Amino acid sequence: MPKEEVQGLKNKMTMKAIEKINNTKNERDIKWNFTKFLVNKDGKVVGRFDPTFKPENIENKIKDLL
Repeated sequence: MPKEEVQGLKNKMTMKAIEKINNTKNERDIKWNFTKFLVNKDGKVVGRFDPTFKPENIENKIKDLL
């Protein structure tokens, strides 16, 4: 959400807290809690997708694993 759209003290405080939580130090850090992982039948991560990545775009990769 653009900062200019955040109105009210509670909302601004919430956004500040989210920024602190979401402060990743390197690109391999998990960004927030909606990072998606594709795991094979052996439990190994075979794909990692950012929170904004649409799950339907993983469909072919899932079919390949089946």
